[in-house]
Amino acid sequence: MERWVSPQPSEDRWHSKKFWGAVGGIAAVAAFALAVYTYLHPRIAAGPTDESAPTAPPSVLSTWHTRIDPSAGYSVAVPPDYDATPISTTRVIWQSASGVFLRIDVTDQQKADPLEDWKEKAAARKISGCYIGYQEIGIAPVRYFKSAADWEFTHINNGRRDRVRIRGVITSTTRAYGIWWSAPESQWNAHLPELELILMSFVPGDHPLPPFQTFASYDPPCS
Repeated sequence: MERWVSPQPSEDRWHSKKFWGAVGGIAAVAAFALAVYTYLHPRIAAGPTDESAPTAPPSVLSTWHTRIDPSAGYSVAVPPDYDATPISTTRVIWQSASGVFLRIDVTDQQKADPLEDWKEKAAARKISGCYIGYQEIGIAPVRYFKSAADWEFTHINNGRRDRVRIRGVITSTTRAYGIWWSAPESQWNAHLPELELILMSFVPGDHPLPPFQTFASYDPPCS
């Protein structure tokens, strides 16, 4: 007959140093994951009436370039391979060799509701056909500053399908921004963390806009 032998106290997993060490390790990983999740999802971390966005991790942005726009007064951090071109006092574009494109527009004549504004613009673009091969992914409100909405779609750009996300955001009673970010659809997931950090680093300006002036030519497919 087999004898049942009870485990020795040193083998009791509930009192084992290895067991509690493993539990501690899991807890540390979970805490780190939660911190990253909060950083990368400002729409969840911020409330619907928050007037500021979460701050991007300084360690991540240490190699990025921060632009303080001399006309509109806002600041934003971008990866080092984003080349900036000021188009006018209200528009700046950035382009990278990998095909990523960033555009920031500013106005003091904002619409009351970014969500409805995007819905109207999307309907007009479908009719005009100015975005070749336009395929809408979605339009939805997001929690960012005072009020914001994202419009996401794909279209054909120079023979390549690009995926676009445009954030329309009201930051004050006298200031609103359109933040366009696009990447080749095949590289969207690889570059998407850049957009999240750009949005977290963005700090709006508050001084009056100067008289409009054009600095460079720029011909987008839809004006």
